[in-house]
Amino acid sequence: EELAKGLAIRPSYISTGPVFHTNSKEIKYIPNGVAGIASWRELIDPSIPLIAIGGISLENARDCIEAGAVSLAVISAVTQQDDVVQALKDWDQLWTNDDHK
Repeated sequence: EELAKGLAIRPSYISTGPVFHTNSKEIKYIPNGVAGIASWRELIDPSIPLIAIGGISLENARDCIEAGAVSLAVISAVTQQDDVVQALKDWDQLWTNDDHK
């Protein structure tokens, strides 16, 4: 129902989440996991970017991308790291690595 409402307004992108548990804010929804990303990707026109949000980390990011997310929204995966600059470099490396394309 939520996805259908979003698609009805012809969005420039769709976000889905929380994908995993997050401590960044209180969420009233149960995490939908990587399967949720894959499910929504099947229902959304391929021309509409799908953004994953909620509990995304470097450890699970590739799974999200492989499930169909074309972008990832993160907070604590960067801001809660001891070395924020290195964390940003690590995320940049994820996106510049051709293995996920």
